[in-house]
Amino acid sequence: GDSLSSAVAQHGSVVLSNVGRALATLHATDIAVDGATSPAAMLAEMRSKVAGLCARFPDHAASLRSMLVTLQREMPPLPAQLSFLHGDCGPAQLLWQTGRIVVLDFDKCARGDAALDLGNLLTQLRRITLRKPERLAMSFPSLRAAILDAYQRWSPPDPGLDRRVAWYEQVALLRKIHGLTFDRSRHPEADALKQREAEAISLLACERDSV
Repeated sequence: GDSLSSAVAQHGSVVLSNVGRALATLHATDIAVDGATSPAAMLAEMRSKVAGLCARFPDHAASLRSMLVTLQREMPPLPAQLSFLHGDCGPAQLLWQTGRIVVLDFDKCARGDAALDLGNLLTQLRRITLRKPERLAMSFPSLRAAILDAYQRWSPPDPGLDRRVAWYEQVALLRKIHGLTFDRSRHPEADALKQREAEAISLLACERDSV
């Protein structure tokens, strides 16, 4: 199959519509899993990550704390009906194969808010449009709208979905900023670390502007 990025570059909104439909189908699947995620647990994780980022980037500490306050204020409730989640949904886990989406790697699956998978995926696509805009050949707002429109077409009505997805996007972006700053397991060379830190700072500006 083709990678999601190359498929989107070739086929555009057809692929994105299929992504939305595939995730809607996945979230409606009745599979029993032990783990569950909650916004409160994710917010607790963000507090420790933000503390580390404030120490690392003191010039950005005020805006980081402001982001945390916003996340706390706007923390969504868990939906009454929890969904089966992929748990680590991103472009690398989605393949385009003969006109359909194949979803890979379910080792982090759990039950929770379907908006979590969507927020994770959209944040990773947003990062691609910032780093290599030519790879997807579409603007991020267009990508986001195409996936969410298709998802909502194939899902039961959920008026609060967009707002909850936006919250999970902010959490995923902060998590990515933290990973770029502190994860030394991949590419530990000095130049690579400097490049990752520069991207973390640019994403930090992106996060601040979108809150």
